[in-house]
Amino acid sequence: MTENTLSLAVAFRNQDGRYARHAGAMVASVLANTKRPVRLHLLHDATLTVEDAARFQSLVAAYHQELILHALEPSSCLPGMDESSAIMRPLTFATLYRLFLPQLVDEPRILYMDTDLVADLDLAELWETDLRGRPLGAVPDPCLSGAIGRKGTTPQQQWAARVARASLSMGIPMSRYFNAGVLLLDMAAIRRDGDFDAALQLVLSDPRLLHPDQDALNKVFFGRSVVLPQKFNYLLHSSDVEHLTEGVWHYSGPRKPWNEETPKADRYRHYLSLTPWAEGDR
Repeated sequence: MTENTLSLAVAFRNQDGRYARHAGAMVASVLANTKRPVRLHLLHDATLTVEDAARFQSLVAAYHQELILHALEPSSCLPGMDESSAIMRPLTFATLYRLFLPQLVDEPRILYMDTDLVADLDLAELWETDLRGRPLGAVPDPCLSGAIGRKGTTPQQQWAARVARASLSMGIPMSRYFNAGVLLLDMAAIRRDGDFDAALQLVLSDPRLLHPDQDALNKVFFGRSVVLPQKFNYLLHSSDVEHLTEGVWHYSGPRKPWNEETPKADRYRHYLSLTPWAEGDR
């Protein structure tokens, strides 16, 4: 691999034995569209089966790219944490695995992406973004901007207002709150300043956090992040994207394209069809 290699990190927990395929669709979308070398860092735990690990190897090899597996043990790296606790529900430990990137990955820059999305564009532009000396780039969360003033009545609007109030209580203006599903990270700066260690300590100690790691990252990086264009993280539960043909489609919220019809569900199905998991659906 060359110095132009795009270093991508993803993390997931394969509790029901089926989530690996969704991560596979996300990885396929990146590999199919990105016209540069890619090094994939896959953060996982014991829920990743031997068979699914082999499928990831096969997928990445088909695009002549590089895969590095990083195994974590939740009981060791997250001692005392309960996955069924109120602070974690409905998330899994996988959302916290990204906080261990400084110890696991020896890269100067990392692009982290959630696995409930697909990248329907070449990520070269995102990768080449100038962070202007700041440690992190992210897309603002449109749900929170003005959430309190809107006084919405739907469960989604009420949740957004609750998150916005919690955000304000931590000193984070709603207009600057970012979604952590896509993060461009200056790993050298983050290691130097211990930012992810600080975020993990917040997760473990601050009961106000409603989105544990996302809230903690917003707190730690407040005033030190670069705003990325929305096209790199369209939150589909709050964005009108039907007229768009290019973007990162983030199936945020409870509606997922593998359970029901959602905006851009056809793009998820397309990328899943490019993976070894698709063979089991025939």
